[in-house]
Order: sequence, then structure tokens, then C-alpha cells
Amino acid sequence: MSGRSARLVFAGVGAGYIHCSVASRCLAASLSPDLREGAEIVECEQRGTSPLELFEKIAVPAPDVVLFPVYIWNRDFVAAVCRLCRRIIPDTGIVLGGPQMCEPESEPELCSLADVVVTGEGEGVISDVVRGVLAGRRNGAPKRPEIVNAPPADLATAGLPYGLYSDSDISSRIVYAETARGCPFSCEYCSSSSSGGKIRYFPAERIFPEFLKLMNRGARHFKFLDRSFNCEGSHALAVLDFFLEHFRDGMTLHFEFVPSFPSPEWRKRLEAFPPRALHLEVGVQTWDSEVAARVGRPLDGPAIESCIRYLSCTAKADVHADLIAGLPGETAESFARGFDRLAGLRPAELQAGILKLLPGTAMKRHIEPFKMKFSPDPPFEILETSDIPFAEMRKITRFASVWNMIGNRGRFNAVKGLLADSGRSVFATVSEAAEYLYARRGKVHSVSPKAVAEALRAVCSGPDELREMNSALEKDFRTWAHAGFPSRAANSDAASLPEEHDSGVWRSS
Repeated sequence: MSGRSARLVFAGVGAGYIHCSVASRCLAASLSPDLREGAEIVECEQRGTSPLELFEKIAVPAPDVVLFPVYIWNRDFVAAVCRLCRRIIPDTGIVLGGPQMCEPESEPELCSLADVVVTGEGEGVISDVVRGVLAGRRNGAPKRPEIVNAPPADLATAGLPYGLYSDSDISSRIVYAETARGCPFSCEYCSSSSSGGKIRYFPAERIFPEFLKLMNRGARHFKFLDRSFNCEGSHALAVLDFFLEHFRDGMTLHFEFVPSFPSPEWRKRLEAFPPRALHLEVGVQTWDSEVAARVGRPLDGPAIESCIRYLSCTAKADVHADLIAGLPGETAESFARGFDRLAGLRPAELQAGILKLLPGTAMKRHIEPFKMKFSPDPPFEILETSDIPFAEMRKITRFASVWNMIGNRGRFNAVKGLLADSGRSVFATVSEAAEYLYARRGKVHSVSPKAVAEALRAVCSGPDELREMNSALEKDFRTWAHAGFPSRAANSDAASLPEEHDSGVWRSS
């Protein structure tokens, strides 16, 4: 390496092109100046790309160190690329971090491929880690995975990713941003539960000028990674004030919101934004009070209903609401009732998620009492519990897939309205359609909208219902023909965004 800078590659593996690797950018920005010169970011989308294709981008010329943020949904892909590194460029150092690596003992294969595994937030240690790998490789030290437990980064000095977004990123991809880290809650299914209830803030004087630079470069869609944004008090209000002051036509802001009715000062800000400029992700997760208490999730049903109605109707925000199937103690019947209750509030999107066993969470403590069985492969989804047998859980999973096509992609808006107005259970109708599809095609994924329409017609219970369904489908098909199969705005595409997206910087919180 004499006479040249070390070549460092941050390899980001996204679910699709639209997802920038914010972790790679934060880490690259946190390198000391002598290391930053030789650093580059190489990204690929997991769909449509093979591990070999990403490896080729990394390996020519061979880097001195390659660094991977690892998540529940890209774990196997990253492992395949690491195996190729070890076979073809064995002298290259490998550093792994990210939420999936927060419990290294649970990932023995991945750890065996690495020189260093970083747990926690990586910005404060990244330069020392890289120097250590370079020194070890130069000295021919025997390879043995080293575990680096990184402390929380100093948000007053940590590298910011915003200058590393390219013009192409800004024009055609999601611009991820964050104003705080941590969460005040300890929901046991969530990787943020390890933050201990503490929230830490990026100083406004650091981030606001960066946001303004992005806007001046053309950025109009910001997706914030803050957990429970409306629990950040005066800091969050200052963020809203900043964007109200600098608002540009066509701008959208995506925040995660706790479903509690906002105070007057919050309502003043929320109502000042143009309709649908705010995309608010509201996590309901369960309507069962015992289940909510069991997993540490605050639950006030009436307050949730009032909040969602207010955000949708008065604040005119795009509300993305979430439920999770498979929580300990939840039954198939209670989940169905909860889905219908939430559908009745008519959020713009309603995501029916399947519980996943995320590393570093307390969900493991419920496995034995509730006979919970998770898939051994990513994304480690729940397969059955003492309350929902395997066959029923598979039906819920098929329902969730078909509902996502009907309710969240903007292709069946007329049908979605018809289902909400029908007086029937939305869950039951869509579940019947999912089982119809499955019986005839053996799958419910990768099916055409016309196949979904056929299933919806098939489960109509009489001529009047069929006539109404046909009318709604014809309206939707005319919209497709006119607009070219539209989907929701790119920055809120629930179908393309994995639950454990690139939401942190080599951290488990």
C-alpha cells in the first residue's frame, strides 16, 4: 500500500434501487481525512442482482477493506458476497456491522468470514477499526474475528451522510435523514427497544443547513429514520418549523408517529402543511390490550382512533398504519378483528406485517411460553404460536400479501373503497380472495392485477355484490390504462420497503 491511499469499499445492499444505503454514507463521512480519500460506496439492489455481480463491482481492483452493513433481509446475500471475497481476494479485510450483527454469537458463519464485527453505532470507531484491519493484514496476523462493541456515537461530531448523496440519488431515490436516535418505548418486537428509552438529538445547527443544501440541489422527498418522531418534544417541533419555513412545491416528509392525539402546538404545525405533504407511519401493531402489555407496547384504543382520524381528515396527511400478526397471545380471530377496526379508519396505507424475530430484542423470552416457532431462514418470520397454528398463520401471510396488492399499491383504489363501505369484513373478503388465488395458482405472490381481479369477482356473494365489484374494477382498470399502472409515491412505497430497512448506522437501536 506504499504510496497510495488504502482502498476502502462500503458495500450497501438495498431491497431495490430506490433505497440508498444511509449507513454506508454515515460511516464513510465519519472516516478520518487520511482514510476518506480512498473510500468509495458501491451499492446494488438485491432484486435482480446476484452476489457475484456485486462482488465483481467490489473486487476490481481488489480493495484493502470491504465493509458491509447487514440487515435481516440482506443477510444471506451479504454472506454469499463475503464467501466470494474469501475465495478470490483473500487478502482483503472484511468488516461487518448493522442490526443483524448486534448478537455476533447468533451469526457464527458470518462472523467466521469477517476480520472485525462491529456491534452498536459505528461512526465513532470506524477509523480505528479500519486501521486495525490494515495493520493486521500487513503484518500477516492470523485471521480471527474481533468483536468491537461500539458506544453510542457523539451526534455533535458524527459524520453526516448528506453530502454523499449524488445528484442521481436526489432526483430518483429516497433521501434518508435523521434528527434523533433512540426511542422512548421498549416494544419487545422492535430493534429500537435496546436504546433504553433514551433519545439523543443531532444539533439543529448541524443538520438544518444540510437539509437546506439538499433542497437547493432539488431534494423534495425526505424519509426520516427517527423512531417515534412526535415524542421528541421541542426538537421535533423545530424540525417541522424548519420545513414549513423552507417548504417547496411537491415536497413530502415521512415520519414515524406514535398514535396519540396531538397537542394544540402540534396541531398548529401539522395543519400548516399542504394536503398529503406529510407521510406519517403510525404503528398500531395490535388492538389487544393484553398482547400490547405483554410486549411493552402502549395501547389506548380510543386515542389511536382519534389520532388516525385527525391525521387523515383534519391534518390531511397520508397515514401509513401498521399491524403485526403473530404477537404472543394474539389469535387469528383477534388479528382479523383488529385489521377490520383499523381498515375502518381508512388510512392511506394499511400494512399487515408478519412478526419477525429480530436480533437483540426481548421477543425470545416469549418463545417457550407461547410455543412460538420462527423460520430458521431470513427474515425469520413467525410460523406458528400456541394461539395460531401453522396452517392459520400461512393463511394470514397469504392474506397480507394479497391485501398489499389491493390496499397499498394504488391500483385498486375503487375496490378498496368498496370493501370499506360494504359492511362485510374486509379481512374475510380479502382472505377468501387470497385462498381462491392460492387454490388455483399455488401462490399469491408474483400474480397479475387481473388475477387478483378474478379472485375478487369469484368471492362475491351475489349478483348485486358482483355488479358493484365489476363497476369498481372497471373504474380501476380505466385508471391503470390512463396512468400506466400507477403506484403510490416512491418515498412511501410500502410494497418495496422491508421492515428492517437501512435504518441505522451499524447499530442495534
